[in-house]
Amino acid sequence: MKKYSIVFLVMAAMLTQSCRDNDLLYDFDGSPVGSQTIEFSNYVSGITRASRTPGNSFVLNDEMQVYGFQTADGATSQIFVDQLVKNIGSGKWSYTPKKYWSNGSAYDFYAIFPYDAVNNSFDNTDRKFSVNDFTVADVTDDQVDLMIAQRIENRISQNTVNFEFNHILSNVNFYIKAATTFDTEGIGSIKVLEFDVTGLYSKGSFAQSGWNGSNVFEGTWTADNASVYNMPQVTNVVYTVGNPREPLVEDLLLLPQTINDNAEVYVRYMLNYADGTQTIFKRTVSLNKIMGAKKSTPEAKITLNKWDPNYRYNYTIALDPSKNENAGDTIPTDPTDPDYPATPFIDYDGGVGNYQTPDAYLVKDANGDFWVDTDNDGTGNIKILWKDIDGDGKLEGVADKNADGILDATDTYDGDGKDYNDNLNDFDVIMVDTNNDGYAESELERPIPDDLIDDEIPTDPDDPNYPATPFIDYNGGVDGYKTPGAYLVEDANGDFWIDLNGNGIFDAEDIKVLWEDIDGDGKLEGVADKDGDGILTVNDTYDNDNLDYNGNPNAYDVIMVDKDGDGTAETELEKDQPLDPVVPVFENVIEFSAEVTNWNDEYEAEQVVY
Repeated sequence: MKKYSIVFLVMAAMLTQSCRDNDLLYDFDGSPVGSQTIEFSNYVSGITRASRTPGNSFVLNDEMQVYGFQTADGATSQIFVDQLVKNIGSGKWSYTPKKYWSNGSAYDFYAIFPYDAVNNSFDNTDRKFSVNDFTVADVTDDQVDLMIAQRIENRISQNTVNFEFNHILSNVNFYIKAATTFDTEGIGSIKVLEFDVTGLYSKGSFAQSGWNGSNVFEGTWTADNASVYNMPQVTNVVYTVGNPREPLVEDLLLLPQTINDNAEVYVRYMLNYADGTQTIFKRTVSLNKIMGAKKSTPEAKITLNKWDPNYRYNYTIALDPSKNENAGDTIPTDPTDPDYPATPFIDYDGGVGNYQTPDAYLVKDANGDFWVDTDNDGTGNIKILWKDIDGDGKLEGVADKNADGILDATDTYDGDGKDYNDNLNDFDVIMVDTNNDGYAESELERPIPDDLIDDEIPTDPDDPNYPATPFIDYNGGVDGYKTPGAYLVEDANGDFWIDLNGNGIFDAEDIKVLWEDIDGDGKLEGVADKDGDGILTVNDTYDNDNLDYNGNPNAYDVIMVDKDGDGTAETELEKDQPLDPVVPVFENVIEFSAEVTNWNDEYEAEQVVY
């Protein structure tokens, strides 16, 4: 029987009650005379990255679900039922119809986030919440932080009602490092080729059992044992020996659950030696056998065989391959070998080499752009451009072969005018090895992003909003606001370019239009990206006079449009931007707000697993 040695350092942070601030229920003594609006705010305890950071970090269009009761002269009536309260920006929340404070009444308020009138329920008699059939999203960025606010009782003040929210889900994180027991002499780094956690549930229902003395919810989850959580695949994470640890996946908002015996942690990693050689290993360990202890009581160790609501669990995997009987396995060089590091292996040259491009991988830079890593060093070499090549409503990835930032026929490798299916296509669409068989067989695609701005610049000359002539001046007034042969064109991705040669398409010499509200008029002005770096800076000016066409201080040269067809560009190139809605001021209206607090306790543990 093989023996595997691996150390798991497990730290879990428990989300407990935050300190209570009696000022949350302060009397109405600082608001303008005659103003009796009921304002709501929220304060979230222990929020994670997916649910934003501590503080007033709810974002535009967030929605909470509010319940409220009014007691007057010994009689109680409900004034909020399944009330949708929406974040409208700048820390403000709105709802309709408006409700009003009544002098001499006492109010109780309850809230849950996010709003879901179908699956969220509230018992008006026992004042408890329940959540039915909640499903955790697989991708971290798509996950929702489900929360219940601490109840607010006997409120009599006439100002904002501030909600403090606590999590209902569990926060789970995984990290990698070398074990202290492992002799790493001669090893420069450890590269995690694959990491995965399996056997977890993704769907369940929550029932609140009550409120404790500090008004934090109490309750339990019942998992749907037929559900499966598919954690996004983690690949090619490099840990430099000697560093504290390296994140594998962070801020997962997962279903609180009893971890079953099928739940496993899998890691495949490679040791990179100082002499240039490499060795790969595989490890699997049962997740529910790992032990840990609270940071506040480190002596009380327990087996972490379940995740509770409102807790944070940090798993640090400390690798020690020294007792592995298979030590010495060399990394395969054959792409058909199942142990070949083939994810996310790609072929970027349109099928040359039978859809095999050894050591070509997909990497992402700090700006969110994707690159072809041709030498497998973790750094991109060829930028990926995107265009709907085949008209399927998705953007296909193409290698920018000549590095000019423009997708055209010169970015082909084989020059055969066909794609991998022999269809007519001048572009070599990047292929991805999705089944780990060493062959790239699927197109690299992504959805076409939604347009964030409704008022696009029309490109149809018959459109009444189209500039009278497409002639523009892009250099801030040089040549008397005349730039012969400069026109505005739109590419397939919806971006606008300055067509310098007037050929009706964007090509290598053209200049992209960037957008920013330069003069603070609430509209986005178009500016020529002179240096082609994709960022609006003072380097994008032409005349360097720090003045606009009206002689006002302005470091940018705003593009001008000839709308009257007289050959002189006289109007700023603009388009509308979304504006935060204006919240009407009501006297005596009940209003809400919300904020976020941090975790309060952690677990720490270390366990050797063979």
